[in-house]
Amino acid sequence: ENGVLGKWSRTPSLPRNMTSLSVFSDGFSLFIAGGWDGYILSGDTISASVNSAGSIGSFLPADSPLPQPLEFMSTAQIGNTVYIAGGAGATGSPTASVLFNTFASPGTLGQWRSASPLVIPLVMPGISTNGKYLFIAGGFDGYQTRKETYYAAVNPDHSVGQWFLSPYPLPLGVYKYGLLHDDNCLFVIGGFNDAQYAQSAIYSTSVDPQNGPGAWARIGNLPYGLYSYGFTESNNTLFILGGINGS
Repeated sequence: ENGVLGKWSRTPSLPRNMTSLSVFSDGFSLFIAGGWDGYILSGDTISASVNSAGSIGSFLPADSPLPQPLEFMSTAQIGNTVYIAGGAGATGSPTASVLFNTFASPGTLGQWRSASPLVIPLVMPGISTNGKYLFIAGGFDGYQTRKETYYAAVNPDHSVGQWFLSPYPLPLGVYKYGLLHDDNCLFVIGGFNDAQYAQSAIYSTSVDPQNGPGAWARIGNLPYGLYSYGFTESNNTLFILGGINGS
């Protein structure tokens, strides 16, 4: 209330310890898809109802499993449609799959459908959207960190059109970072490079409605290199929480 955070409350636990998963919500339920529990790679989707006071109920299976088990995927949401791009499958290799799912009713997912795949298989690329396009930048292809930037139109039926390669790559390949869209600009914040480790640089580019993202420019730095963090934006303020600042 009034910008002041209340006390943290413990909610019902996940059915088992999980990491590298996808989290999203329609405001009525909290959903978790995929992930790794240290032994088994999951393709399940589970959900918990969100109560009026903000607490959540117990997690239960949702009747909308992923087409395949996945971890390390990237997630974006446009209204009531969720998009999951890339990730690693059962063999541990990156995948080029793009999945989308539109909520059938409040608190209820539909079935996952396949959209136009990524140009190359990627793990943990940055993903963002302006509501009309999806943007992908960076990622790891299983051998090296990538610096390409791609964009694709979101169709009226919520599917994704062909992916186009921007002629302007990132100055340095990164993954495990946050890609933010705000005021018709994209921002790359920190991240991990397999040769230079944790990055502190912040890059920005404007998005042309016809030609996609333009050239990237370095506009600032984090206090130190950081990756695998949580982030959110509110009222033109970016918040970054946790993360790793080593190699």
